[in-house]
Amino acid sequence: MRIVANLGKAAVVTPVYFSLAWTMLITYQTFTKTAVNSVVQGLNPVLPVLGEWLLLRVQLVEFIHALAWIFVLTSMIPSVLIGKKRGVLVHFFCTLMLSLMALSFADLLGLMFGAQAIQQINSYAVILNNPWIAGFYLSLPYILMLAVDFYGRKRDKQSREEFTVSVRETEEAEEPAPAPQARLRPFAT
Repeated sequence: MRIVANLGKAAVVTPVYFSLAWTMLITYQTFTKTAVNSVVQGLNPVLPVLGEWLLLRVQLVEFIHALAWIFVLTSMIPSVLIGKKRGVLVHFFCTLMLSLMALSFADLLGLMFGAQAIQQINSYAVILNNPWIAGFYLSLPYILMLAVDFYGRKRDKQSREEFTVSVRETEEAEEPAPAPQARLRPFAT
């Protein structure tokens, strides 16, 4: 009965997670370039040396931020979908599928709906012309990584503490009660 409930839950949850991951990957891939350019241009007046250095390496910065988001999603989504005890090949194929969907989205959208659809999606990137909003947008995968790491460590610590308490209680319950001590009588002389 429990297996059927888990399969039913997986059948409902899996498409939702893939849709969520797909949407996040697509939007991040689409808007990363705009956000990186906005942050670099915002840094130029304040820190010209850093701004110029980043401007020369803008493609590398875009790649790093795009990779961060793909890393977060392709690490978390397969864990949720197929569990923590997944095989390496299953994880690889799940990650490959998410990555290919993200990379091919713009091409597929252009083929299906024409250039107008891409321009319409890119019109939402106007908000990322603000360097502060763009910086926050680019930091989202790193914030998510920190949150997941913090939560995981907190959960592990709590689990270890519960285990320690359980072991102590078990040891105390298993200790035999002290035997009554016999009274020693002094020897009569």
